[in-house]
Amino acid sequence: MIHIVHVITGLHRGGAETVLVTLVTEFAQQKYAYKQSVIFFKDGPLHDDLKKLGVATYQVSYFTLFKTIRTLKPDSIHSALWSANIFARLAGYFLNIPVYCALHTVAAHSGFLRNFVDFLLPIHPENYIAVSRTVHESYDAIVPAYKLVTIENGILASTPYQSPLDLAHPEQGRRVSEVKQKNYVIGAVGRFVPVKNFDILLHAYAQLYKEFKHIRLIIVGHGPLEQLLRDLAQQLEIHEMVTFVINKPAHNYYPLIDCFVQPSAHEGLSIALLEALQAQLPAIVTGHQHAHACVMHKKSGLVIEPNHLISLYEALRKYILYPEVADAYARAGHTYVQEHFSAATMAQRYSELLLIKSVKST
Repeated sequence: MIHIVHVITGLHRGGAETVLVTLVTEFAQQKYAYKQSVIFFKDGPLHDDLKKLGVATYQVSYFTLFKTIRTLKPDSIHSALWSANIFARLAGYFLNIPVYCALHTVAAHSGFLRNFVDFLLPIHPENYIAVSRTVHESYDAIVPAYKLVTIENGILASTPYQSPLDLAHPEQGRRVSEVKQKNYVIGAVGRFVPVKNFDILLHAYAQLYKEFKHIRLIIVGHGPLEQLLRDLAQQLEIHEMVTFVINKPAHNYYPLIDCFVQPSAHEGLSIALLEALQAQLPAIVTGHQHAHACVMHKKSGLVIEPNHLISLYEALRKYILYPEVADAYARAGHTYVQEHFSAATMAQRYSELLLIKSVKST
């Protein structure tokens, strides 16, 4: 039986981590003819999901990764996130195992130093896997073109929702549920890091609240900027209308949301966005010249320029004033995701890529 090892930096709640769990889930459910193991450096809540699937998991350090892979003797290695990709490439090279490195963000997000290391390191994987056309294009000048393929992220056909009251602390869960009553709720999901531009969202919301007193804002995520964002909400005098939900499954909050916003400076192909579109939420996303990987401007959502406060304010205002437009976009977005971003299709493409080298060598 062919053995595939997945290597990832950590198992906290994030896009790349969710894709890995989805991929492992699809492989397990579809009864692909190989076994799987997952190696990670930092533990997190998604570890429980892997345990439920009965997949072998190994928490290692950067120094023991090589030994663990050598002991497992996999036929292929699939890695995700920068540090996991680097160390997987090294291990694969010295152990003569084909490696496939997933690229979940555009090159600019990795920064100069990381891209410089990628460029200088002469050891390349069998393939780099870009999760969207945008990510693919951003790496054209960094990695060899013949090594770069695109497999777009996918999500499960249906996601079971749980009440936030069952997931959060009782006080927070009660507050989140009460927000929905007689209010228009704007929602956002993501790590609390600069690239997500949640500070711009808070400023846009503060301006909107002056005109629409029935709007509320829920931001689901976690990260180093949490306290700064809370302080900004306090400074803007909107802290009583903004709810921060920390490190909880985002999809459970979509039934409470009327409009999904992703104001990021740049994105790969966001799982949170795909889930929001699947939940039939009207979306506002960012992209240069109205281009986006899965939202068509004024057809299945609104695509605004990144880092543009006024555009975000106007897009939100449009959804509030014209709910029939928002509903039409939401239906179109739902249909598009169902047709183009399924977990089954993603798993099939990964399977074909991961197995081809192994099959040839057996």
